[in-house]
Amino acid sequence: MANIIASGTTEASSSEFTLTTDSANIYITGGAPGSDARALVQIKAADGTFSTVGELTKQFPAQLLTGAGTYRVTRVATATAFGVDKN
Repeated sequence: MANIIASGTTEASSSEFTLTTDSANIYITGGAPGSDARALVQIKAADGTFSTVGELTKQFPAQLLTGAGTYRVTRVATATAFGVDKN
């Protein structure tokens, strides 16, 4: 696993990363996230804007991405520190 957002409480975005058609990655909140933990999984459109395609929360801490595209993950500001990992 690689850490793509370090543990913290402020809003933060990962670097962009690209998946090809045969790629699959899992995104998991690291540490012990609080009930307000929330990170948005976003895909980049042709015009350079990002759209949310998924969400990580304490209740749903992982998401499997299999579609080709350029993605990023954005942590929403929270009271309890957490990070995001990718494998």
